[in-house]
Amino acid sequence: MNERYIVVRVFLWIICIYHVVAGVAATFFKDAAVELGGVLFGVSITMTPQAELLVRYLGAFAISFGLMTAFAALDPQRNTKIIYGAVAYFLIRAFDRIVFWKLLQEHSTGPVPDWFRIVMILVFGLGLLAFMPRPRKTCFLAPSETSNP
Repeated sequence: MNERYIVVRVFLWIICIYHVVAGVAATFFKDAAVELGGVLFGVSITMTPQAELLVRYLGAFAISFGLMTAFAALDPQRNTKIIYGAVAYFLIRAFDRIVFWKLLQEHSTGPVPDWFRIVMILVFGLGLLAFMPRPRKTCFLAPSETSNP
């Protein structure tokens, strides 16, 4: 197995586990969602009925995203489109955190600084991009070039 595939699989499995655990907590465990929101995302969540509904929707997305990355981890070569989608997702998350930095600082909580979260998001996005499988190069030779006389 190519070392490139091992690295991308490790990235994908970490992404999978993180998103499935966070998604299950957000979808099924309201108190855990509030705690995870502060620790993982650095935001303080006030659980109004509307916020609870939105958190559950985000949890469903996280579970689905985690399962998609599991499929990609099982066969990265066949699932490069899922990997590209994950790269886009991470880059958009980093972009949002950078562009809305001031807003984030006004509502930020948790033990991890926001710049560290941005770095980690970029590590995963750019790491997937760097180590994802590349299309195989094929060589087409004329029949006369491949046969022995």
